Amino acid sequence: MTDEDLEIWRANPVTVRLLGNLRRAAVLRKLLICEAYWAGEEFPPEEKAMPKEALAMLDDLEGASIEDIEATEEKMHEHERDISAA
Repeated sequence: MTDEDLEIWRANPVTVRLLGNLRRAAVLRKLLICEAYWAGEEFPPEEKAMPKEALAMLDDLEGASIEDIEATEEKMHEHERDISAA
């Protein structure tokens, strides 16, 4: 896979539409959590972090280079190995 492959994938109308829908869903979730927070509702920290994590992942999908993606994959493999070894 190359950076050119990523750009072709990103330019595909299906990809554009899917990423847009995922981004809108994450933003909506963030807004709902904020409204609930101001209404006095409690949320576990991991649930409050989910929209931020989803938006960061979408930023990566929309702008990361192939080197960035490979580095992330390697970090995930390292964590998997660490978990398996424990």
